[in-house]
Amino acid sequence: LTTRLYAAGDLGSHNISDLRLSAGRDDSEAGLLGPAHASSFLFGDINSATLSQVATPTQGRGFTVTNRALDRPDNFDATNFIGETHPGWDVELYRNGTLISSQTVGGDGRYNFTNIPVIYGNNQFRIAFFGPQGQVEEINKTVNAASALLEKGQFTYNLSANQQNQTLFGLSDQFSTLPTGLNTVSEFEYGLTRWLTLAAGGAHTVLQDGDHNYGHNYGTAGLRTSAMGVLATLDEAYDTTSHGDSTRLSLSTDIHDTLL
Repeated sequence: LTTRLYAAGDLGSHNISDLRLSAGRDDSEAGLLGPAHASSFLFGDINSATLSQVATPTQGRGFTVTNRALDRPDNFDATNFIGETHPGWDVELYRNGTLISSQTVGGDGRYNFTNIPVIYGNNQFRIAFFGPQGQVEEINKTVNAASALLEKGQFTYNLSANQQNQTLFGLSDQFSTLPTGLNTVSEFEYGLTRWLTLAAGGAHTVLQDGDHNYGHNYGTAGLRTSAMGVLATLDEAYDTTSHGDSTRLSLSTDIHDTLL
C-alpha cells in the first residue's frame, strides 16, 4: 500500500491542529482486489467520487474504489485536482502550457481545483507550487479525454462511501463548513458502441437547509459520445427526496488552442 500521512501544527505549543491518513494502490493493468479488477482504491481520509450535476468531491473518512483507466478524467468532460501541500503556498494549474487557475493554500494545507474542463485528446496538466522563500515544486499529470469513451462491451464502475466532514483522528473537521453525515456515490458505464457510452449512477448526500441537515438521494443517467473533435454528453439527474430534476447538455471542442 502507498500510505500518506499529513500533519500540521505548532511545534512551540506542542499542538497538532491537522492530521490525516490514507492508504491505497493504483494499477494501470486493473489487477487489484481480485474479481473486482480495480485500477485504484483508497481508504482512510479520502475525497469522495464525483457524479455529474449531483456530487462534487468531499473530504471524509471512508473508502473509494474504481476500475476506470488511471488517465481518464473524473467526469466525462471535466476533472479534479485535489491534494495537500504547505499552508500559505501559491498553487497554479496549467493545461498544455496555459495557466487556467490559481489559488493560495489555506490553513488545512489543501489545494482544490474542481470541474476543470478537458479538451479533445491528451491534456498535459502541470500543478506548480510556489513557497514564500522562493521554493518551487510541481506535479505533472496526463489526462486523455478519449479514455472517457469505452470500447464496445467494456464496463466500468466508480464507487465511494465516506462520513462527510469527519476524519480518522478528528483533528481536521474544523476546516470544513459541510454538514456531517454519510456520503455515498456510485457510477457505472457501459460501452454500447465504440462511439457511444451509457452511464447510470446514484448518490446519497447530506445538505444543509437553514438550521437542519437533510439527506438527499439522487439518480442519474447519461449518454456520452465523441465525433470530429467534439466531446458531447447529455446527463439527467433526479432528486428522489425533493422530486426535482435537471438536464445538462455539454458540447466542447478545441479550435486553434481555444476551448469552446
